[in-house]
Amino acid sequence: MSSSKEAHEAREPMDLDEILDELGHFGKFQSISFLVISFPIIFSAIFALSYIFTAGGLNYRCRIQECEEPETSFQPGWLSYAVPFQQKGSAKVPSRCLRYGHVNNISQQLGSNSSTPDHNTTCSTELFNRSSTVRCDRWVYEGARSTILREWDITCEDNQWALTMVGTVNNVGQFIGMPIAGVVSDRLATESVRWLLTKGRLEEARDIILKAATTNGIELSQQSLSKIEFSAEIRDKIGNPQKDKNSRNGSLMRIFQSKILLRRLLSSAFCWFSITFVFFGLSLNSVLVGGNQFTNFILVALIELPAYVVFYFAMDRLGRKCTLCLSLILSGVSCISFAFLPTELGLVQLLLFMLGKFGITISFAVVFVFTAELFPTELRHSTLACCSMLGRIGSVIAPQTPLLIFKTAMDLDEVLDELKHFGKFQATNYLLLSVAILFAAMFEASFIFTAGDLNYRCRIPGCDGKEATFRPDWLQNAVPFYQHDGRSVPRRCLRYEPRNSSFLSENAELNDSSCSPESFDNNSVTSCEGWVYDGEETTILREWDLTCEENLWKLTIVGTVNNIGQFVGLSVVGLVSDRIGRKTTLIASMILSCLMGVARSIAWSYEIFLLFEFLDPALGTGVYTSALVLGMELVGPRSRVFAATMITSFYAIGQALTGIIAWWLQNWRLILRASYLPSLLCISYYWFIPESVRWLLTKKRTKEASDIILSAARKNGVCLSEHVMRKIRTSSEQKETEEGFDGSGSPWKAALSQVFKSKTLLMRLTICIVCWVSITFVYFGLTVISVSVGGNKYTSFILAALIELPAYVATYLSMNRFGRKFSLCSTLLISGIPCTAFAFLPPGLDWVRLLLFLAGKFAITISYTVMYVYNAELFPTQLRHSLLGACVMFGQIGSILAPQTPLLDEVMESLPLLLFSAMSVFSGLLALYFPETLNAKLPDTIEEAENIGKHKRHIINDESKYEVQQDV
Repeated sequence: MSSSKEAHEAREPMDLDEILDELGHFGKFQSISFLVISFPIIFSAIFALSYIFTAGGLNYRCRIQECEEPETSFQPGWLSYAVPFQQKGSAKVPSRCLRYGHVNNISQQLGSNSSTPDHNTTCSTELFNRSSTVRCDRWVYEGARSTILREWDITCEDNQWALTMVGTVNNVGQFIGMPIAGVVSDRLATESVRWLLTKGRLEEARDIILKAATTNGIELSQQSLSKIEFSAEIRDKIGNPQKDKNSRNGSLMRIFQSKILLRRLLSSAFCWFSITFVFFGLSLNSVLVGGNQFTNFILVALIELPAYVVFYFAMDRLGRKCTLCLSLILSGVSCISFAFLPTELGLVQLLLFMLGKFGITISFAVVFVFTAELFPTELRHSTLACCSMLGRIGSVIAPQTPLLIFKTAMDLDEVLDELKHFGKFQATNYLLLSVAILFAAMFEASFIFTAGDLNYRCRIPGCDGKEATFRPDWLQNAVPFYQHDGRSVPRRCLRYEPRNSSFLSENAELNDSSCSPESFDNNSVTSCEGWVYDGEETTILREWDLTCEENLWKLTIVGTVNNIGQFVGLSVVGLVSDRIGRKTTLIASMILSCLMGVARSIAWSYEIFLLFEFLDPALGTGVYTSALVLGMELVGPRSRVFAATMITSFYAIGQALTGIIAWWLQNWRLILRASYLPSLLCISYYWFIPESVRWLLTKKRTKEASDIILSAARKNGVCLSEHVMRKIRTSSEQKETEEGFDGSGSPWKAALSQVFKSKTLLMRLTICIVCWVSITFVYFGLTVISVSVGGNKYTSFILAALIELPAYVATYLSMNRFGRKFSLCSTLLISGIPCTAFAFLPPGLDWVRLLLFLAGKFAITISYTVMYVYNAELFPTQLRHSLLGACVMFGQIGSILAPQTPLLDEVMESLPLLLFSAMSVFSGLLALYFPETLNAKLPDTIEEAENIGKHKRHIINDESKYEVQQDV
């Protein structure tokens, strides 16, 4: 009996981990193998990060050929005469790409001397024109170090992308190579015992295990070896890789059926992206921290060693969640603290930088384990691989972060005074760009109808034919009804149980008499298996039967995904437009958005539809921003408020046009095609609209900028003075001389750090963020639920869009008459009143409900417009643009959450309106803290910003009065 039992156990399949228990988990064999394998890992790290130094930055300056000695030094005594210097931290350094023009021909003067010239005296300050700068064509580098920058003179800001692109190409190569390496290793690897067993190569696997046992001084039992052989045998007999693959693919789709797992997957993927972006970004930027770049890089790499030790102990003691959250917070706090430290504290900066890398390294290690533990066994490997692959996007983007250092700008208002503030040239371009704004509004609003809700009920087998009507006479016999808005409507997802199921089947002959009250049990209900829809309207709900309460989130998530796409697009479109130009960005974004919209119209599954719903705004956000910048740029300060009011009106018209198209076509695929395909006409903008003059000047393309301004002058019937044209040609060079190439030691950092030291400005910034989140949440929330107000949903949506037009006019009049504070507070409070009244109106008063709804949308639109101007006027000049951008980005949280408000209907029908009301009133009361800025001088310093409203106002003149609109 005992021997047969042992024989049976010997023939049982066994996992290799059981062998390791007997073999020893980390014996001599594993130690030697581990040591040998560590060498390739070291080389792998060298290969992966070598580009940091091969494509690294160097210190360089212009070569002054007239003055340089054969063995020239980097900073000779005469250099300050020939090259402008800039402040970098606590030191002054020579400009990298600019030199002063010279008064006389220095080379001829030097050539006339037969003896060796004394460069310190010959290259004197009298020989250079310090009021004029020119670009370099040759360079002198500091020290003997050589990178590809020095090899091929990849110098100056316009070539910076060529250096950062090396790291991105490297990581793209890793991204492509990872899946290929997995396939190759599965086919060619011969040293893995597990792989040998899966391939049936038992003798080789047995030899390796026996060698390991001998090396570790362990004698394996015959029973264990027999189990290994039998495990391989049954794999050969019953293993079916294709079946397993299909099973995995099928199980992976289950994530999209579970709200919990889908949210978990999206959160994990975002964490992976963020962690890899920060991890590789810190590694790359370690050479930019003050001090010796080689020492910094080595220390930032070695700090990972104690991080792994802390990870090992913290995981089991604090848990995964706590360890991950704390390490991410530690990394973030360190990075923020680093940003506000003065460059003089180089050692403290380095310690904070290392602390940030320490925290993100722990996060990187934890997220591997945590992700695997969050999903069931059958999905564990695939979800971990999916998150890891998405995370690689962060490492691809990270090398581009040094480009964020470079910023340039120019003011054209003096030119516009002569050019006319709103002449024929501006009006023509303005009209063309308004069409682009119109399309942008249609793209953003389309999801309201493509993913809209519909009226539907259960399909009753044996009673409903192929061409079933929504409310036949016998319906109350088969489906329970309930009261909604004073009307009796059928339940969407429940029907009565049939008393005799034999004649209520799909194959039964249709007979209305068989659908009598006696045919159904009114005391017993069951869920539907099919549905009948009211009318001919088709949305993705009808296309893929996304019905009932458990699928409602699949409809609301569409709007959230759309707004997340906008959030992602907004974060990168500025960098893209700075690189390729405003006009190119506008046209490229329009084409990409059109392609994504058409692709969405032919989507064959909900998942594919959702993918293109994200890609559309992520790739097409540049349509609105680029058109707005181009439209406003050549409008003078005095006309800018009027122009901004008018151009935003086209956004409201675009939304209304979307409602008209949806009302006309009532098919989500046709709505998308009708909305997107006409936008291809905007390709003609390549020939009809000019590039941004400001952008051309920052890129030193002054000839093109001058041509555009001269063309504008001709169309407007204006002759520009030579004084103005001379300013245009030299402005970009002067800007670069004044601002330098990096932000080190700039007053911007010092001023921003003072915001956090000032209780007044910190409180002001906090309230601004709260107001932005509230306003965007209410504004977009009212837009989304306008189709469910009551009555005709198309009429309600169109009216809710068009109500913005008088709101813009009211904004234009009220801000200068009643002030910013009163306009903002009153409209926020007013928008809350109709929302509250709407929630408590009895059903049946559809027109009263609609009027209250429109009143709320009217008021919140004014709040939205006022907030842009008011926000910019509350902060000093150095921070005006950056803090406005930060507040707007935070405000996007409201637009991301707004599409989810229809889910609150399931809890309480009036809950979304009550939530809108509460947030509006709360923000309106908080806004009372703001000082009034009407007719107040725009603050240039922190002190002036703090003192707004505390003393007598200085009335600003007409030209500076609208300076803030330029920043907006």
